[in-house]
Amino acid sequence: MLKGMTVRYMKRYKAGLNPNRDYSVDLLRIISMFMVIIIHIDSNGGVLEAAAYSPTHYWSVQVLHCLCYCAVDIFGLISGYFGFKSKWKLTNIFVLWLTVACYSVAFEFLYRLIVSGTVNFHNILWAAKKALSAINGNYWFFKAYFLMFFFMPFMNKAVTSMTMREHGFAAALLTLVTTVGSSLFEDVFSIDWGRHALWLAILYIDGAFLAKYRPLKRFSSLQLFAGFFTCFGIKILFEVFDQLIRPSHLALGYASLAVLGEAVFALTLFTRVDLSETFKKIVSVTSPLAFSVYIIHENIRIREMITDNLFSCLAHLPSGLMIICILLSALAIFIICASIDSVRKMIFDLLKIKQRAFAAEEKLKAKIGLIQIEKG
Repeated sequence: MLKGMTVRYMKRYKAGLNPNRDYSVDLLRIISMFMVIIIHIDSNGGVLEAAAYSPTHYWSVQVLHCLCYCAVDIFGLISGYFGFKSKWKLTNIFVLWLTVACYSVAFEFLYRLIVSGTVNFHNILWAAKKALSAINGNYWFFKAYFLMFFFMPFMNKAVTSMTMREHGFAAALLTLVTTVGSSLFEDVFSIDWGRHALWLAILYIDGAFLAKYRPLKRFSSLQLFAGFFTCFGIKILFEVFDQLIRPSHLALGYASLAVLGEAVFALTLFTRVDLSETFKKIVSVTSPLAFSVYIIHENIRIREMITDNLFSCLAHLPSGLMIICILLSALAIFIICASIDSVRKMIFDLLKIKQRAFAAEEKLKAKIGLIQIEKG
């Protein structure tokens, strides 16, 4: 089944590669989602808690956890890296919301069918409520991104009109004020350890700066690797000594200078990766499915029924084998979720959801323009 779907999508995208797009950055998006799954296996899956009995096991998992922790910041940077030069369309956020709503309804139905054994009118009303309130669910990243999306055209206007010096100053100032401020003055700069639309907006601005000016282009790849692992080492040190200092956003959250540094170095490194045409096609097919991998495996009902504490048993394996099993489990989750979403995408394509939504958006824009002219 998966092979057949892959063949069909490959045929569709064969002539659709964009020569100006950095598919290596799309590859990083895929890898980042793989890293997000690892984070969730360690935390929600129960591995970190179960590994507490052994310092060797615990720190083996913690090191892997810290290595993957920059994935969220990478996603934010990539949004700005591509987004600032793309046409802003309401259709994009509508299709994203509809995807979240469909999965919320489907998994709610599945959960209630399993729990109660029947699907009745009450279940239907509940599922409809879940669809309408998709942005109020357990997807903090989607909620933050949903809000940030409506600021994108204004941020795009700002970053395209600024000089390199102005853009760099704005990016540095906003980043420093937010990271340091949220650590020292939580009541004033509360951004929930980086799980906030404001932090995603700052990452968007930072990502646009990286795309426009390539500020680290003079650094060799070896120096970029050194920078990444230096930031990674700082993150590890904060984890080691978090019992001696007050754990803070500056040290341990997504809005951390060390975590952001990892993300910046990783993104810059991947812009230098040269992919073959065949691999670009594979990436172009897989990358659009990455966000839904998050939506599926992190759904609250999927967690309750399947994944919460599912992987705690891995903590009792030898430490090396434990890490291998975590990686293989993350890969399996990615493949399963991507396969599910490829079916959803084909259904959306058959129903021409995106095309119909875009046509409606254009009509709305034309009508608003007509109203403005008539008022004038």
